[in-house]
Amino acid sequence: MSGLNRREILEGIGVFSIVASLIFVGLQVNQSQRAGEGQELVSYLELAGNMRSVLIDNAEVWQKACAGESLNSVDRTRAAQLFKTYIEFSYLASVTSRVGIIGDGDAFLVNRVAANLHRYPGFAKLAAEQGQWTNEGERAMDDPNVRSFREAIVVRLAELQEIEPDPDYDVMWCGM
Repeated sequence: MSGLNRREILEGIGVFSIVASLIFVGLQVNQSQRAGEGQELVSYLELAGNMRSVLIDNAEVWQKACAGESLNSVDRTRAAQLFKTYIEFSYLASVTSRVGIIGDGDAFLVNRVAANLHRYPGFAKLAAEQGQWTNEGERAMDDPNVRSFREAIVVRLAELQEIEPDPDYDVMWCGM
């Protein structure tokens, strides 16, 4: 072998090694991304299960609050915290859906919150009392993701105002 052939062979081996390393790194990144998405899905499902448990454990107060019935001070506090928990869950689920973990769930979640605001007078009252949809100066509104989620709900709510609430919906579905 001449010096030139040996050099070309070594350069070829070097290029092949670099390409092989890049392919390996790409596969590792892809595998890590899929594992991360799987973990996010598990976290979302746990969060959704916890949210359902909280609503089930407090179903009587939640249904009365959604219907706009009068509540004693303890139940008003409980209802306010349930509402806040529901909104936080919906927002976190919406953010999760934006990164593709639960598909195109963002529109579903926006629609669900807007429909609850539209259909259930007590739910809308809880929102107004907590300033969720009226207080632009709220600190959380500084976050563009929170602002975007809120704005999408306001737009969908305006669309829903054009139609009558579905009379087949029952208060037991509030928040679902």
